Amino acid sequence: MGFIDRLSLDVFQSINQRAYQEDRWVAQPVADGYLLAVLDGHGGADVADLAASRLTHYFRFGLQQKLPEKVVSEQEGQAPSEQHLINNIAGVQVTTDPAQNDHGRNHRNAIAPDDYAARVHEALRATIALLVTDCAHYKHVGTTLSIAYIISAGDNLKVFTAQLGDSAILVQTPEGILHATTAQSVMTCQKDRTTITQALQATQARDNPPFWHRAASLGDQYLMVGPTDEDTLGIAVTRAIGDSCFNGLMIRSPEIKDFTVPPDSLILGVTDGVHTNGTKDNRYAAYRTIGQDIQAGKTVKDIGDTMAGLPDLIDNITIVSLRLTETTH
Repeated sequence: MGFIDRLSLDVFQSINQRAYQEDRWVAQPVADGYLLAVLDGHGGADVADLAASRLTHYFRFGLQQKLPEKVVSEQEGQAPSEQHLINNIAGVQVTTDPAQNDHGRNHRNAIAPDDYAARVHEALRATIALLVTDCAHYKHVGTTLSIAYIISAGDNLKVFTAQLGDSAILVQTPEGILHATTAQSVMTCQKDRTTITQALQATQARDNPPFWHRAASLGDQYLMVGPTDEDTLGIAVTRAIGDSCFNGLMIRSPEIKDFTVPPDSLILGVTDGVHTNGTKDNRYAAYRTIGQDIQAGKTVKDIGDTMAGLPDLIDNITIVSLRLTETTH
């Protein structure tokens, strides 16, 4: 039984106290690994829908572009029109010769581990750049995006992550060590606040700033833009897809992190509905509770149902859990 065949997926979603569901999730085998992502839409679900629908295609073809030519996609049976569209958008050439098709099972053997990691990073960045371009026409609708690409690496798992916004990828080891992507919010991400402050100073120094930047400001909780002080829009994240009225201020490039962990580690994608807004300690306390409860035998439905009943949790809740099942002999 192969690595991908042993992965067990468990998903919970709740509208909670919102009027409708704006969260989306993705979980798909890609090449010799597994792609997992969570998206938290805001201003509507349009951008989250579009990004979720194209994410796997873009990442698969991004890997093809970055890895050796003999690596062949898993697109057999795909409609020619869809394949042609993806190829044109992604700017890649796809090999369809069955004689060259190894279905992505052994292509890591062709290159050094460090080079492989660098190329996965490039594929993640290229994927997100394409999604940002695709969603540029949405002025007031956007989404976060948290991606994990998981591969078997000897006796361990290698988890490559790319992060935009305040959803999260979590990796918890059997010993209880918790790794998490950075929550890129106005309230907590000082590095991004510094970058945005510099961009604000540059745009406000112009004689004729862009329309949406005329009354732009950075507060304790929100980045604000608008033509006047009376007509502004605010956003709580420092990085996202969509939301083009924040162009030039919001950061569009992902933060990339890698984690090497034992094979029986738990990998989670969660949206920010699982915790109350606030400090890093608040978030990590919620993350640890989820991980510990799953490792103790609870399902994500048990955990999510409990969370959805808490009065201080209002937002949509999404929990996606991925772990290796035990092998039998």
